[in-house]
Order: sequence, then C-alpha cells, then structure tokens
Amino acid sequence: MLKRRSLSSGIALAVGGLLLALGGSPGTAHAQLRVDLTPFVGSYYALAKLGNTSTTSEEKQSNQPAIGGALFVRLTPAFGIEGAVAFTPSGSNITGATNQGFSGSIVFASARARLAAPRTNLYGLAGVGLVKRGGEAWNAPGFTSLTDLAGVLGFGTRAEVSPAVRIDVRAELQLYSVDPDGDGTAYKSKLQQDLIVTLGVPISLTRH
Repeated sequence: MLKRRSLSSGIALAVGGLLLALGGSPGTAHAQLRVDLTPFVGSYYALAKLGNTSTTSEEKQSNQPAIGGALFVRLTPAFGIEGAVAFTPSGSNITGATNQGFSGSIVFASARARLAAPRTNLYGLAGVGLVKRGGEAWNAPGFTSLTDLAGVLGFGTRAEVSPAVRIDVRAELQLYSVDPDGDGTAYKSKLQQDLIVTLGVPISLTRH
C-alpha cells in the first residue's frame, strides 16, 4: 500500500510538472515550449490471461474500445513529458465447461517521458502508471487488490493532415502484475501485457 501511495504521489507530481513547465523563462517558452492536449479514441487488447487458479476454466480481459486524453509539454525539440488517462469498458471472459462474460472497466493513468527521433515524425515513450479495475466482474468482497502499478512503453507518430490539423497515432504497452483477490486462492499473481492503440487529434494550447 505504501508503494502504491508513493507512486501515486510521484505520478501526481510528474503530471503537475507539465503545468509547472509553463513557468519557464519567456525566451525558452517562445523557442521550445509547446503544450498539446490530445483527446483520443482507440482499442484495448489484453495479451495475457488472468491468473485464475481454476483447473477447468481460463479468464481473460475482453478486447474493447478505449477513450482518453494526454497532456504533452515539449521541453526541447526532441524531449517532453506527458500525463495521460485512458478508459476501456473491458470486463472478463471465462472460458471452460461453460463460457461466461462479466462487464467491467479499466482505467489507466500514467506519467511518461517522450523522446522524438531526429528528422522524423516518430517518437518513443516510457513511464510509470496505475491500472484500476472496476465493474461487475470485480464487484465482490474478496477482490481487495484492484489497483496495480505499471510500467509503460510505447511509440507513435505525428503527421500533418493540413496546416491546421494534425493526427497522432500510437501504440503503448502496459506491463503490470495483477492478483485481484490479494491473499485469496482464486487468483495467483500474473504478469499482464495490455496493448492500447490510439488515434488522437492534438490541440495546441500554446500561443503563437
């Protein structure tokens, strides 16, 4: 619990840094600083099964649409920091003797650094975040560990559709260990690899 609180505080500070970065010197702001808000839509894909200990069934998060937004501050032409939140209405699918499905949701919140490749529109990103499950699939007293720490890796590209419109396409991988019932026996800790692919439209918040 202490680690989660510490990371939550770290993420809050990192996202707060996006706003504090706006307080740089006027010369730096005009030369390099750029702030973008990017609403996005996309798809969520669960690449691994959950650690259901049943010998007769397997459980996996369902692949679903995703929505969210990212606030990006470019500090230099090649480097910036970003805070992002994504939501997917992903429940769980249980397959075995009888197939069952339960509704649910997952929220991803993260802070990450972004590094642009020279002379291209490509960039890579890496950071840390929190993953929180909810909904019918996890609405039981035994599910006491529904928030997990995650590492985030990804890459993307930005392209100008017109002088006034840009698009941002990216894929990011959330890596984390999940054990929904904590000390219970229905689940064991299992590494999850969740892929989120998004299409966004950056909106510049910087005065030109």
